[in-house]
Amino acid sequence: MNFQQLKPTCCDVFLWIAAYRDAIKYWVINTHAVQTHRDFTPQHRNETTAERGKDYRKEDIFEGQIMMTEKNIHTFNQFLTTGKKLKQAIIAQYKILSGVK
Repeated sequence: MNFQQLKPTCCDVFLWIAAYRDAIKYWVINTHAVQTHRDFTPQHRNETTAERGKDYRKEDIFEGQIMMTEKNIHTFNQFLTTGKKLKQAIIAQYKILSGVK
């Protein structure tokens, strides 16, 4: 799966849904976790991203993407939830982001 056009500076929490033949999976992930994930990369090149070196700051990416494959899907397991627990998971991820306990 390729989650594209992710704009972490424009939201607090992402809800990703995958519909498989035999299951539906939900990931609820806060914007900071997306922005700092090792697989978060720029979506488009422009005059700013074209000039960046290898060691750019992920926080500077305005629009990015994450490829989820069989090799890295396990890195998202902590964000998996069920349909019945979506509301709770969204609130929990927001609280993590905002530092609320």
